[in-house]
Formats: sequence, structure tokens, C-alpha cells
Amino acid sequence: MIAGLLWGMLFGLLFVITHPLILHRGLVQKQSWVLGGLFAFYSLTYALIYFSNPWVREAAPGLAFRWVVFLNGGYVYASIVGIYVGTVFYAIRRSVSIRITIELKKAGGRGLTKEEFDQVYPIDEMVEERLKSMVEAGWLEQEGEYFKVTPKGRKLARIFSFVRETVKIGPETESCVV
Repeated sequence: MIAGLLWGMLFGLLFVITHPLILHRGLVQKQSWVLGGLFAFYSLTYALIYFSNPWVREAAPGLAFRWVVFLNGGYVYASIVGIYVGTVFYAIRRSVSIRITIELKKAGGRGLTKEEFDQVYPIDEMVEERLKSMVEAGWLEQEGEYFKVTPKGRKLARIFSFVRETVKIGPETESCVV
């Protein structure tokens, strides 16, 4: 049983190490494709190594037990990747608060005024970057100067609108009509 967990941890760590190395070298333009591609590659590699290895048949005698061990390892792998992507990669890449904190650290002890923030991190740039990534993800489409929600984006908006309204996240005056 522990073998699947260890293999899952190994492939999760390989993902967490490989992804930043690829991005650091600047080898790709579409970072979300790299996330999906690496996840698929390591998932397939995990499955092939697990099921082609003779020790699996010896360590896990029954087919059902082998699948349980395999799925446990897969869960560990997916959890490590999910934690990395959700909290590390996207938080650092997208968080306005983290970006502001980094800019304040760069400024040293003197701090920054609102006007200085606008110079190093213009709001227009942030919105443009987000729109671009949403088009790449298939949530929006662009027609000329206009952005429109796609069917995929509409489904996502419905889910998050429901969750947001159910748990009362955000100011009461905001509404998400989809």
C-alpha cells in the first residue's frame, strides 16, 4: 500500500521541480498548456511504471488491491500538483496583493505612493494580462475590441456565482448575473 503513496509523492515532486525549471528557462509561451501537458505526461508515466513493474504483482496480489494502491498514489500525486498549482503557481502569478508586497520590498524602507504603484504595476496591464489568459483558457473569446464569455466560461461563472452567493463571498452590492 505504501508503494503507491511513495510513487505518487515521487511524481508529484518531479512535477513541482520540472515545471518551474521549464518556465525559468523561458521555453514556452502558454504556461497553462505546460501545466496540463506535464500533468498528463507524469500521470501516464506513473501508470506505465506502476503497472509494468513486476514488483507490483508481488506486493499487491489481487487486481482490486493493485488498483486501490494505484489510485491512492494517483491521489497523492494529484494533491501535490493541485497544492502547487493552486497556492504557489497561481498565487504568485496572479495575486495583486503578492505583487504589491514584492514591489514594496523592492522599494526598500521608503515605501511607494499610489502614483508610484501605477508606474510599476499599471491596472490596465493587469486587466489585459488576465483577459489574455482567459481567452487562452477558453473562458472568453475576443471579437474586435469586445470580449465575450464562451459556453465554457458561462458554466464556470454559474458555478462560482452559485458558490459566491451561497457562502456570501464579496460585497453585498456586487452581483454576478449569468
